[in-house]
Amino acid sequence: MRILLTLWLAPIFCLLVWYGLSYNDWNFGTTIFSRQLHDLVFGLYGKILGVDPSVVPIMAAKAIALDSLIVVAIIAYRLRKKWWPAVSGLFTSKDASALPPAEPAPTVK
Repeated sequence: MRILLTLWLAPIFCLLVWYGLSYNDWNFGTTIFSRQLHDLVFGLYGKILGVDPSVVPIMAAKAIALDSLIVVAIIAYRLRKKWWPAVSGLFTSKDASALPPAEPAPTVK
């Protein structure tokens, strides 16, 4: 589970850090965080996809959101045995008098 989260979160974190630094041109003297490389990368992606380069970050954000939902669904499915009894307990009546009387189980001879 930790490997799944690491493999999912690490590239997203790196992309967000790069995008934030390059968008604001906080390059620290390096080319990789420069605004020129930022514009070049998104211009290249825009040409490949055939869309305006200013739309590419929005498309990437939507893709990250969809991937995040899929990862959360996988995690929820794997952990359902731990949290489902607690969730199903919320929908049962806590007032014992509201419950019908229990019938004894039939005995097998």
